[in-house]
Amino acid sequence: MKRYLNFYSLLKLYKKIKSQRLKTIGLFFVSKLGFRHLSLRIDPALSCNLRCQMCYFSNKEYRKASKGSFSEKNMEDIARIFFPQALQVVLGCGAEPTINNNFMNLLELAALHKVPNISLVTNGLLLRNQQIDRMHQIGVNEIILSAHGLTKASYERFMINGQFDKFINLITKISDIKKEGSQIKLRINYTVNNDNLEDLLLFHNFIENYSIDAIQVRPIMDIGGKYSKEMSDESIKIYNSHISQLQITCKSNGVKLLANTSDVSYTETNKDSNIIESIYTYISPKTIVQFSLGDKINSLKAYKKEVNWYRNLFKGFIKRKKSDNKFHKHSMKYDIQ
Repeated sequence: MKRYLNFYSLLKLYKKIKSQRLKTIGLFFVSKLGFRHLSLRIDPALSCNLRCQMCYFSNKEYRKASKGSFSEKNMEDIARIFFPQALQVVLGCGAEPTINNNFMNLLELAALHKVPNISLVTNGLLLRNQQIDRMHQIGVNEIILSAHGLTKASYERFMINGQFDKFINLITKISDIKKEGSQIKLRINYTVNNDNLEDLLLFHNFIENYSIDAIQVRPIMDIGGKYSKEMSDESIKIYNSHISQLQITCKSNGVKLLANTSDVSYTETNKDSNIIESIYTYISPKTIVQFSLGDKINSLKAYKKEVNWYRNLFKGFIKRKKSDNKFHKHSMKYDIQ
């Protein structure tokens, strides 16, 4: 079996390589030589059990338009086409993966295909203890929990329908199985705004009391949620101060910190957006229909031909083409400690 670096080590390597063209050439040859190179971001269901105020699922019109869920056949087709070349499989990319009652099938299939990096991104409120135990058994690498507040009041204010007590019970459960020798890592994803800013200082207590391996902090981005206020200049100053303190805490406790400090207001477009577009492959019930995956598109080669994968990579090399996708334009806006 080929050996691969874990995803955080690869991110650090990616950040160190400054030449966009060198990254493009490397991606081309990695693909042609048959090495794993795709980061699959998969939403097995286009819905959510929460109505987080900064998220598009707080928008009634968005919820009406966002529908669909994978069948078992869909999952098998995705695994057959993409998983052999996947370096990473992330279940949950904006929607809540545990809404699909069979979401564990995708994790099982990723493990069966020996995908090196397997993660679940979830609010965790529908996650059952036996599912966490099973993830440990099959070798899931990481559970990433979304939180927009670290007190009951702030958590439940921004995560409508959420229950802070269940969140605490979940991180306690994961911390306990880690103490028993589980390889699963625990990461917290935190979206900052003007009104939950002070909770950043509470991460110190969480790091002391629970087995947290990584924290990602992302300033608010307007994606159509009910709460979309940009961070004020004063808030940005406080944010940077709090992040500096958090960096010290994380470093002294061996916790990875991914935090956006260079472009808090998202005014700059990522110069590597075309590379990110080629590596990050988003799959959902909508894309299954769009590309007729499993029917018309029955192999990774056919998929890449359909989306002009090599042509777009070449255009990015020649003309430094930038993606029009908002996610790709503003992703990777964090430093890794």
